[in-house]
Amino acid sequence: MNESHASMPSAWEKLTRRAIEDPDFRERLIEDPRSTISEATGQEVPEDVDVVVVENGPKTFHIVLPSADLDLESMDVSGGYYWDPLCACESPSY
Repeated sequence: MNESHASMPSAWEKLTRRAIEDPDFRERLIEDPRSTISEATGQEVPEDVDVVVVENGPKTFHIVLPSADLDLESMDVSGGYYWDPLCACESPSY
C-alpha cells in the first residue's frame, strides 16, 4: 500500500463506502481484510502489517488508540475531537 498520504483518505473512504453499500463486500472485509483490501484497491498489504476490521453497532463502538511507542514530539498534532453524527449516543460535553 504505497499510495501517497494525500490519496489514502480517498482509498479508505472508498472501502468504507463500498462496505456500507455492499453487504457481501462488508462481510469479506471483516473476515479477510488483507485480500479484500488488495482486491479492492489493487495494492498489496505487506505481510508484516496486521489488519483488523471491527464493526460498530447500535450499542457498540470502538476506540482505536495509537501505538504505545508513538513519539508525540515528532508528530504534527492538532487539537480537537471528532464526533460521529451518525452515532445514536449523546455528544460528549467538553
